[in-house]
Order: sequence, then structure tokens, then C-alpha cells
Amino acid sequence: MVYRRFIVNHNDSDFPVDYDTDDGYEVFKFQLFSLTNVPPDEQKIIGCDGDRAVSDDSDLITISEKLRLVSISEEEEKSENSVEACSSGIVQSDEELARMLQAEEDALMFQQFVASDNGNGMKNKIMPYVAQVLMYEDPKRQEEARKTVPVLELEEKALVSLAKEGNFKPSRTEQDHAFLLQLLFWFKQSYRVPLRWVNAPSCDSCGNQTISHGMGTPLQSEDHFGCSRVELYQYGMCQSCSTITRFPRYNDPVKLVETRKGRCGEWANCFTLYCRAFGYESRL
Repeated sequence: MVYRRFIVNHNDSDFPVDYDTDDGYEVFKFQLFSLTNVPPDEQKIIGCDGDRAVSDDSDLITISEKLRLVSISEEEEKSENSVEACSSGIVQSDEELARMLQAEEDALMFQQFVASDNGNGMKNKIMPYVAQVLMYEDPKRQEEARKTVPVLELEEKALVSLAKEGNFKPSRTEQDHAFLLQLLFWFKQSYRVPLRWVNAPSCDSCGNQTISHGMGTPLQSEDHFGCSRVELYQYGMCQSCSTITRFPRYNDPVKLVETRKGRCGEWANCFTLYCRAFGYESRL
């Protein structure tokens, strides 16, 4: 497991992307989609160390931290414009013409790949993310989340915060915005103080601090809540304690409401459920 930060340039803007290389190339492309609105199937990612294209086979641990994102459709449009400009009498260098032809060839190869795949491969890659989003829309999960929130207390705090700003007759929209802020304040305090940020869990047997002991396979009970991987830890200072402590990385937000422990991924996952439970538009 290697965490990296990439700086991705797109349309003259730089986007920092924190990424766990264990998540795979497709997850990285969906992260870029959330930042740039360029769909994964239209992304062409190029390394700044020699203009080499990044692909599924690329080693994301060793590639340059500076990347460039190009939209294939925009590149095609630019290529068409280049052809039109050329036919209008604008002289292009051999290098510019070569780039244009290469872009057309890349786009054609991509279209042929999609056509031959019949969309099944892309569908299989996207469906897990669709299932994750649908969890936030599940009425039962939303109800479980709402049960843990002191709604009346947060509503009162929201009105008090508005009154301090001189707004004694707030509109419904203003009340909703104020409540969302109080929900965020409550969640940050509730999630971090009783639960703690987990870098390495305490030993299940002796309670001492542990160190990483590799990765494990999810149990059936863990897999039921969308656990894709399990981190294993052991107390490393004492030979007498051989207990292996498991830290399952759950993806089901309702399970996170119960366990209340994790890192930034669990934090964002869980809070998205709370936002949807109270009707706020959310994107993770």
C-alpha cells in the first residue's frame, strides 16, 4: 500500500490528487472525473517525464507525480479544427501534423476497443461504484443514520447561529444551510473524539499499540459490509502477545455508523450518508 500525491494539469489548471496505489487505475480515473468532469472513458493521462501515456499496465508507484490530463473528445475536436485550418491555407509544421495524426489514430483505436468490448467490460467496472452510490439512497440506511443525530439540538444551534448574525427570520433555505453546518460540526466532533482516527489499532488482547503485519482476506461477515481488504496488526514489542488484530476497511456506510472508526475514506463515506439522510445533495 503506497499513498501518493499527483499534480494533474488539465486546461491550464492544476489538481492535487491523493491516491492509494492499491485502489487500482480505474479508481484513479474516477477521482480525476470528480475533479475535472472528464469521463473516465474519455481520459488520456500523460506523464510529464517524456510525454508517455499512462495506462492500466503503468506502475503508479514509480511514474512522475506531475501528470497531464487530456480529453479525447476535445483532442479530436482540436484535430478536426487543425485539419480545417490546414485546408484553409494555414501552413503547419511536420511536427504539428504528426501530433494531429497521432491523436486521430489514438482516438480511432480507443473507439474500436469500446466497440469490440460491447460495453460489458466498462459496465462491470462501473457497477460497483453505482452500487456504492445506491447505498446512500437506501431508506433503511438513512434511518439508521438519522437515529444517531440529535436533530432538535442541532436545529436549535442552527437558529442561534443565524440570530448571532442578525438573521431572526431566516428562510427555509437559510435554515437548511445553517443545519448542515451544525451537522458537520457535530459529526467531526462525534466521529473523531469517541472513535479516534485509526492509524494502527490497539491490540485486541493486551491493548498496546500495534504495528503493521501485512494484509488479510475479508471474513464472510466483513465481506457482507463491502470490506474489500483487511489490514493486520500485531504488538511488536512483546514476544508473549501473538494476537493478530484485524482492521477491516468497510465500504458500507451504515456499518461505519456502527463501528465509528477509520481514516479519511471512512470519514467521507459516513458523512455522505448523513448528508443524504437529511436530503442534502452530495458527491463523494
